Amino acid sequence: MARRESVVKDVRETIKRHGADDSQAWPCLFLSLFYYVAGDVFLALYPSLITMMLSAAAAVRMFMIFHDACHNSFFEHKKDNDILKHVLAFLISHSADEWNASHNHHHNHLGDTSVVDESLTVWYTASEFAALPWHKRYFFRFWRDPIIFFPLVSIYIFFSNFYSVPLLILHYSYGGFPALVTKLLVVLIAGIIGVVLFHLQHQCNTAYRVSHENRTLHDAGLLGSTHLDVSWPLTIMTLGIEFHHIHHMSTQVPCYNLHKCHAEGEAVSLWSDAGVNKVGTWRAFKSLFHALYTDEKKQTFCSFDIYQTLGLHD
Repeated sequence: MARRESVVKDVRETIKRHGADDSQAWPCLFLSLFYYVAGDVFLALYPSLITMMLSAAAAVRMFMIFHDACHNSFFEHKKDNDILKHVLAFLISHSADEWNASHNHHHNHLGDTSVVDESLTVWYTASEFAALPWHKRYFFRFWRDPIIFFPLVSIYIFFSNFYSVPLLILHYSYGGFPALVTKLLVVLIAGIIGVVLFHLQHQCNTAYRVSHENRTLHDAGLLGSTHLDVSWPLTIMTLGIEFHHIHHMSTQVPCYNLHKCHAEGEAVSLWSDAGVNKVGTWRAFKSLFHALYTDEKKQTFCSFDIYQTLGLHD
C-alpha cells in the first residue's frame, strides 16, 4: 500500500510540471495549421490515395488540438480555448458542445460499472451476446464487425452534424464534384483513424471495470487507459494522444507536453511501476477485433468466433 501511494504521488507531481504553456501552444497550432493547409493544397493539385492519407493525418492532428481546447488545456486561458475549439469545429467537422457533453462524461466515469459509458466501443459480454434474440444477435454481429463498425461510427460522428457542410461547400466550389468526393473520403479516413485510436485507448486487455466505490481517477487513468507504442512519423499525426494514460490522469497536460511528461516518468520507471498497459503494433492490431467482454465482470476482451479462430484477439 505504501509503495502504491508513493507511485501515485510521483505520478501526480510529474504531471503537475507539464501544464499548458502558450509559448509552446502557438508554435504547435501554427505548425498544425500549416500541415492542414498543405495537405489540402497537395490534395487539390495531386489527388491520390497518398495525398488523401496525408490530408487525413493532418485532420487527425487538428482534432487532437480541438480535443485539448475542449478540455481547456491547450492554451493557458479558458477564453482562448473557447475561441479555438469553436473555430476548429468547422475544420474537424464536429460540434465542440456535443463533444464536451459526451467526452467529459467518459472522463468522469471511465471504468465505473454502475454508469453507462456510451463512448466505449465494447458493451456486451459473450454470454449476453449469445442470449440476445436471433435477429438482434445477427444485426449486432453484422454492424459490430470491425470492418463495418469503424467506418460506420466515423460517418455517424463526423457527418451527422452541420459542421462539415461549410468545408464541403468550399471544396465543391473550388473543384466541383470530384473535389467534394475526395474531401468526403478524407473526412471518412480521418474519422476511421480517430475511432480506431479511441478504441485502442481503452479496449486492449486487460480492462478496468470496477464498482463505483472502488473506482479511482488514478486507476482509471493508469490501468484503464493504454500507452500505445506509436513510432515516428505517425507521431506527427497522433500528437501525443498515444500517451493516453497521462491524459486520463490529468486532462490539463496538453498534447505538446504529453511526450515530455511521459519521458520524464519513463526515465525513473514510473509508468511500469504503476502498471500502465503498453500496447505495441501487433497487440494493437489484434485488439482492433475486440468486440465483446469474456465474462460477467467485464475484465477481459475477446473477438467474434471467426476472428478468434484466426488468432485475432489479444
